[in-house]
This record gives sequence, C-alpha cells and structure tokens, in this order.
Amino acid sequence: MESISFIGNNHGLQVGDNRGSINAEFHLPPDRLETPPSPLSTVPFTRDPDFVRRDKLVDQIYEKNSVPGSRIALIGLGGVG
Repeated sequence: MESISFIGNNHGLQVGDNRGSINAEFHLPPDRLETPPSPLSTVPFTRDPDFVRRDKLVDQIYEKNSVPGSRIALIGLGGVG
C-alpha cells in the first residue's frame, strides 16, 4: 500500500485511506452583474403615525460600537421594532 504525507499547510480535499478513485466537483456561484437590476415595482408606504423614535438608544449603540474591537448584542422580540 502506498502512503502519501504532506508537510506544511494542506488545503483542500483530504482522504485518510482511499482504495478507489476520487472525483471532486466544484459548483461556483454564477458571476454577478456589476449593477443590480432595477426593481420591477415599488410598494409605497405612508409614515407610521405610531412610530416611536429611539434616538437616545441608537446614540448609545453607536457610541459603544465605535470603540475598535467592540461587540454589541441586541435582544428582544423580532419584528417589533
């Protein structure tokens, strides 16, 4: 039995004990257009009269997140704000 060893960085397909052939297929995403297509339609929404601004809270988040390496976790009900 033949043995192969890798020295250094080994990237890609790795096989421990292979007794047959290996076929690999790579499915790459299609090339993206340089400019996104224009929307086919828009849905006009009026301003919500019950919208509550949270300027002080947004300012606090911005201030805490402006420090290099900082992290913030926002928790709460999804879709309510």
